[in-house]
Amino acid sequence: MTLPFQWTFATSTPEMHPMWQRELDLERDMMQSGADAVRDAVIKSERRDQMSRSPVIRGVMTDWLPELGAYIKDWARQAELSKGPRPIALPYIKEMDPHVAALVTVKAIMDGIGRSNQKLVTLALSIGRTCEHEQQIRHWEAKEPKLFYHYKDEMDRNRATDVHRRRVNVNQFAKLCKDATIDLSWNGWGREVTFRVGVALIDALVTKTGWFEYLPDPEHVFKRGAANSPQIVVAPTEDFRKWLGKAMDRYELNSPHFRPTVMPPKHWDGIRDGGYWTPYVQAPRLIRFKAHQETQKEYAADEYDAIDMPVVYDAIHLLQETAWKVNKRVLDVAIKAWALDEGIGKLPPIEDKPLPDKTPDMLEDLAAAREAKRMKREHKRSPHVDAQVLDWKKKASPIYRANAKRFTRMRAATVTIQTAQKYAEFNRFYFPHMLDFRGRMYPIPNYLQPQGNDLARGLLTFADSLPITEENGGAGWLAIQLASMWGHDKVPYGERIDWVEENEVMFRLIAEDPMLHMEWAKADKPWQALAACLEWVDFLNTGWGFMSSLPVMVDGTCNGIQHLSAILRDEVAGRYVNLVPSDRPQDIYKVVARGDDNAVEGLQRILETIEAGGGPDMHKASFWLDLCKRDLPRSLTKRQVMVLPYGGSRDVFYKYTRAWLDEEDPVPADGGSQAYRDRRNEMITFMVKHMWAVVSKVVEKGLAVMTWLQKCAKVVADSNQPIYWQVPSGYVVRHFYGQSLDKRVELKLSGERVQVTVRETTAKLSAQDQLRGIAPNFIHSLDGAALMLCLKRCREAGIEDFASVHDAYGTHAANMNALATFLREAFVEVHEHDVLGEFRAACQRILVDVLVAEKGMDPLTAAEKADEMLPEPLEKGDLDLAGVLQSDYFFA
Repeated sequence: MTLPFQWTFATSTPEMHPMWQRELDLERDMMQSGADAVRDAVIKSERRDQMSRSPVIRGVMTDWLPELGAYIKDWARQAELSKGPRPIALPYIKEMDPHVAALVTVKAIMDGIGRSNQKLVTLALSIGRTCEHEQQIRHWEAKEPKLFYHYKDEMDRNRATDVHRRRVNVNQFAKLCKDATIDLSWNGWGREVTFRVGVALIDALVTKTGWFEYLPDPEHVFKRGAANSPQIVVAPTEDFRKWLGKAMDRYELNSPHFRPTVMPPKHWDGIRDGGYWTPYVQAPRLIRFKAHQETQKEYAADEYDAIDMPVVYDAIHLLQETAWKVNKRVLDVAIKAWALDEGIGKLPPIEDKPLPDKTPDMLEDLAAAREAKRMKREHKRSPHVDAQVLDWKKKASPIYRANAKRFTRMRAATVTIQTAQKYAEFNRFYFPHMLDFRGRMYPIPNYLQPQGNDLARGLLTFADSLPITEENGGAGWLAIQLASMWGHDKVPYGERIDWVEENEVMFRLIAEDPMLHMEWAKADKPWQALAACLEWVDFLNTGWGFMSSLPVMVDGTCNGIQHLSAILRDEVAGRYVNLVPSDRPQDIYKVVARGDDNAVEGLQRILETIEAGGGPDMHKASFWLDLCKRDLPRSLTKRQVMVLPYGGSRDVFYKYTRAWLDEEDPVPADGGSQAYRDRRNEMITFMVKHMWAVVSKVVEKGLAVMTWLQKCAKVVADSNQPIYWQVPSGYVVRHFYGQSLDKRVELKLSGERVQVTVRETTAKLSAQDQLRGIAPNFIHSLDGAALMLCLKRCREAGIEDFASVHDAYGTHAANMNALATFLREAFVEVHEHDVLGEFRAACQRILVDVLVAEKGMDPLTAAEKADEMLPEPLEKGDLDLAGVLQSDYFFA
């Protein structure tokens, strides 16, 4: 009997994979089909079938692109004939196909329109870089036209061509490009040119369409004593926002640039090559460096290519090779819920909330201002209209901010659902991954991905299924997942399972008709709750042996503080983040809010004591106690405590306390009086003062670790050196923040001269940013290491499917018992290392090199001097790290 073909990395070429041709088409489409389709539409060629299927994009191309392309062409001609100084961008735009330049501009602006503000500088640089890449591809086409067009012809008629011959031809073409056997030399444009090209094209769109305008950044924060003016943003006019809301027809305007693959992503061979299979996708490097200069990035890339990191590569390959599919039942519900536009399952509304009506005086003044501009006369607004405008802005400002946030969320939901619809036809697809410079792993595709929002994660399930049996405990884990997604994740496992069993009738009704029985929509994470509900009912109907594909997730308890506590064996904070075995899950956010029976006096007791004392702060304590109905919730402290290990300062505490207060006690639509705002700020300052004091006591040793790391970083930064350290997974962190240089550039926009500030990160080390970033980045490097070591154990045990969201791990219910063991063992393995001692030794080696090179010291003397320069090691506490292995709620 002949066995079916089994594709593997070790024994097969990519062309042998049954999905190779689909993968090739997808990757080519990611980079080129948009530009090619628009060019062909403009010149009425025969490639129209490669255009995006979105009716909105088709409408925009029909209405805007031909005229915009003609305008750009005419602009270049007029600029060339002008007797004055020629624009820097002119020779570069002149070389471009104007219709392709128009497409690049429209796509960039439309793709970012969901952001609350598109800063001119950032947008211009993005458009300029894309234009340069488009020109590089055309340069490639010009150098080898016969081979280029031969390949295109083969692609156009591939359905009538022998599959094997077509694949061989495509592979030869890819190798030719990759092996650089032809001369494809290219003189880079540089940052100044890319910026100028982008600005010129943006201004062409603004001028020609009249549907965008330049505004000062409405979210700019003026700092007292600082001469900082707001940046210029490119914003859609109100008329265009209304048009777009109707025209989108619930379709995304642009497909995501990076999409999942339909065959296992390419293994990373060094940091420059991997993830996607063909040269058509301008994929990022494996590691996203904290450096903006290309020379710095190339230098860092060369360094990493020389480092052997087998555990790192194995870990990222396991994540990449996890096969996914769309949960079609959840997708069906999402499509129906989205069409209803009723906010089901926390979906954002499709329409904007209307702005307040302008007064008749304001409307009359606007008409007068337009007429004055047309006649080139000065227009001065009267004081009484000024007062009306100020009052209108106060009322409109919160609505404008809410609409901007709504639009961002609406676009994300649209793209997520659209991508799920596109990939629902595939039985399995994959997510190429990359690393940030700390060693944390991220999917490269956007929106629909395993680290996406609740909707995205609810729409994804593993492509393969495993049976739930009495022996593997999968049924309990499936019930725990359901309860946790519903919001019952702060109680013991047994209570979660009991709650699920008690609500069997409700779950069965939901599974029968989710659009009729919508209790799931009120869950904490509604779309993941719905997915778990459907899976649970399927299990109940099938019984033992049910083949489950649902990812079951467990989260670390404030994972940053878990790492800080383990570093110094902090038995106090360690107990509150579940490093110590307990019958019930501990909750550090609740401890800060309400205290406990041990040594921690929480905010609740502190406020009650202040109120009872009758002093000058009594009314402030009463304000918070009354607002919280005499029971301070964990939500009040959660965000502040969570971000503490990642650079949380008093200012950050203030920001999140204000955000919590704005949610629970919204500011009036008119912003309130000055006295009201002053009193509100006074209340927030009071709360932050006492919250910081409580947190500082609970996480005292953790804060000591953060301060110690900053002292080490300062010594190294004073030597003008980046910091390198290796974490227990073998990953090497390169910690470098460059100084920012602000450059004032004069531009001509819509016929008026304006100045903008272009910020560029230089190759010179920023000591301030090194110190600010070292503690959070060190902690992130440890959680990245723990994940990699956990993945190593999973691979060795034969677990092939894994989901991760940094400090949340997941796999099939059938494998959760094994994963629960592996993630605890990996954490302990990380902290069995003296991670602070190893970091100090790394800093010492850097200093030794500097002292030898710059001071002429011999290595032994330099080592002694470097040791004296660095802070002494910190004293450790009595926490028994082995307790993590028995702590049921360490990750839960």
